[in-house]
Amino acid sequence: MHTIRVSGDLDVRRINETRQLLLKSLTDSDGIVVDMSDVYRIDSAGLAGLVEVLQAARVSGRSFKLTRVRDGVMRVIRFARLHRVFFDAEKDGMIPSEGYEAAA
Repeated sequence: MHTIRVSGDLDVRRINETRQLLLKSLTDSDGIVVDMSDVYRIDSAGLAGLVEVLQAARVSGRSFKLTRVRDGVMRVIRFARLHRVFFDAEKDGMIPSEGYEAAA
């Protein structure tokens, strides 16, 4: 499984580049972990791009996880009601002080 560190804003201006990188990395491995510790802002286009990569991972039987999600970005994910899509609510994998981390 590859870990990919994403940085900057995941918004309408940058998501296509990031989405392509994540999709390519997904096809080159059995799954990816996306380190979001350097992402400070995400918009609806950014969320849609991440959902697209998650769906591609599921269809191909690969793993896709977000890790170290900053509180502000996590608030947007929760507002969009996508936290249960990206994180397993049954696991104790969310660490607000260092960012949210997907369960292993």
